[in-house]
Amino acid sequence: MKKMFTRIFLFMALLATGQLYAQTETNVDALMQLSAEYAAEWDANQIKVQQYATDNGVAIFQDLPDGRARQIVDIRDGKPVYYTTYNLGAANTTRASELWEGGSSGLNISGEGYDQLGSWDAGHVRKFHQEFTDQGPTRVTAMDGNYATHEHSTHVAGTMVAGGVVPNAKGMAYAGNLKYWQWSQDEAEMAAAAANGLELSNHSYGIGVGWEWNGHSWIWRGNSSISPTEDYKFGFYDSKSRKWDEIAFNAPNYLIVQAAANNRGDGPGSGPAEKDGGADGYDCIVPEGIAKNVMTVGAAKVVWDYSGPDDVLMSSFSGWGPSDDGRIKPDIVGKGVAVYSTVDGNNSAYASMDGTSMSSPNVTGSMALLQKHYQDTHAGDIMRSATLKGLVLHSADEAGDYPGPDYIFGWGLMNTKRAAQIISDDGGQVVIDELVLVGGDLYTRNINVPEGMDNLRVTICWTDPRAIPKSPQLNPRDPMLVNDLDLKIIDAGSTDYFPYKLDPEDPSAAATTDSKNAVDNVESVYIENPEAGTYTIRITHDGSLQGGSQAYSIIISGIEEYTVAPDCSAGMDSPEDGADEVFTNQWFNWIPANYATSYDVYFGTDGGGTVTPTNVFNGESFPTNGFSTLMDPVTTYYLQVVPRNNIGASAGCDDIYSFTTM
Repeated sequence: MKKMFTRIFLFMALLATGQLYAQTETNVDALMQLSAEYAAEWDANQIKVQQYATDNGVAIFQDLPDGRARQIVDIRDGKPVYYTTYNLGAANTTRASELWEGGSSGLNISGEGYDQLGSWDAGHVRKFHQEFTDQGPTRVTAMDGNYATHEHSTHVAGTMVAGGVVPNAKGMAYAGNLKYWQWSQDEAEMAAAAANGLELSNHSYGIGVGWEWNGHSWIWRGNSSISPTEDYKFGFYDSKSRKWDEIAFNAPNYLIVQAAANNRGDGPGSGPAEKDGGADGYDCIVPEGIAKNVMTVGAAKVVWDYSGPDDVLMSSFSGWGPSDDGRIKPDIVGKGVAVYSTVDGNNSAYASMDGTSMSSPNVTGSMALLQKHYQDTHAGDIMRSATLKGLVLHSADEAGDYPGPDYIFGWGLMNTKRAAQIISDDGGQVVIDELVLVGGDLYTRNINVPEGMDNLRVTICWTDPRAIPKSPQLNPRDPMLVNDLDLKIIDAGSTDYFPYKLDPEDPSAAATTDSKNAVDNVESVYIENPEAGTYTIRITHDGSLQGGSQAYSIIISGIEEYTVAPDCSAGMDSPEDGADEVFTNQWFNWIPANYATSYDVYFGTDGGGTVTPTNVFNGESFPTNGFSTLMDPVTTYYLQVVPRNNIGASAGCDDIYSFTTM
């Protein structure tokens, strides 16, 4: 069904001040203009598609014998360009289940009340499936025309929000809401949805690249005039990558999640074009996944109980990086093998599927829990997409042969529990900050690392402006990074610690940390077993900053300092306030205060319970939440406790407790 868009063209200049606005606030005007432009481009392409289909007697939309769906979306150089689903045919693996009711995190997050999660896919979702009506009215909503339901779309939706009527099919955000669209005109709809507040969307499909099995034979979709052996589009930053980066830049609270595709190893193995990924398997991620500002997700096998990198096993099909300019792709991996979820046969139908189509919603649904947790603990504030992406990569479990990121697993296996703990501790002994670097300025921060800390880690992530694609060619190494921020840590002995980076010319090699990273818009410095002391974080930039500034997010863990003053104690633990007949050597114990490292204790017989007592202890510092001292018999004593940390003493802790000795 053809989608109709109202053509609203907004003619306004995007000045430097507008660019800064776009980095920190949703630029509704720019997004609606992009939506109109993309819709017009789609309509023009569909004229070519319809003509091609008529001339060649082919269907525009097809369900293939292997379970995949595809649709012709454009004609380039006389050849059809297809959207193709990435199925071949989850919560324990990413630790999302640890956030649920009864999980070890104690957070009890179900996604209830979260309604800014979206999905674009081959068709519509079977919205009255029992997994979506488990709480009454359906929790999934169609946002476009009257399209047929599709097995793949329903499976993806269930992986994110299925209610758990059948426990093995329980979605990541099992009480959340989902908005869904059929993939026609996706870019126009994404821009409009982001303008209306959408925060996360899943995309388990992409342009058909390299070898494709059509049910009867292998078809190669490469351009032999550019390379007869490899499809240049693998790893290539193209117009699709540019559009998705442009949407993301104008919608800084909106994170696009893209499956890394299943191309690795596809092909007949007989010349001239080699199998996708070649002999070593690298360089087989499609252009959507090469965009800088998306979260590109690979597929690993199930991990029941992570104990180390060897527990994370790669699937046989998931796309591997690098991007042509050497950036770290994929970004993260989730479960993409034997994922059990809803399908559209009837309202109680289920199936198990493989593919990055499955790992991508596994990660997207898990991130919905994190966004909900952040909003619940940060006065309703929305986590910027760069913050969410940086947090997930910062907290990932190590995977692969070497420490640090690689072109197979990206930054590792998503660990939703660890990311949620960082959110919970924000303002305590971890830091999540959203900042702006102005051209010519630098950011410095001194941090304290205690004895015995396992590691110090600092990660920055930013939503980079769109880049200009190179002309079609094989593996251009020109960086697509526009605003190049640089992170390093300096220890007390003036030793510099640089972020991880990878070498596209040697893709299987370990990441290095000997100099700055000039290609990625995620940088992370990791120091194992750091010596105790003061370290300095330094963030600068190379060259000029487009728009004059760049918003970025920073996550810091492994420090002994707080960024907020402590809370007040919630009250006495033992003895109770007002107790009489307490021992003259009574141990006084109060409920520990959040973020406190010590307590200023005021204690005595003076003050009458209305003025701070001082004649025994006048602000004496105690390192723990209790003390004992000898007291006179049959005497009333008063106690006031003020928690303290490196920021200072807590304000407003005015409660005064009274006790009478025997």
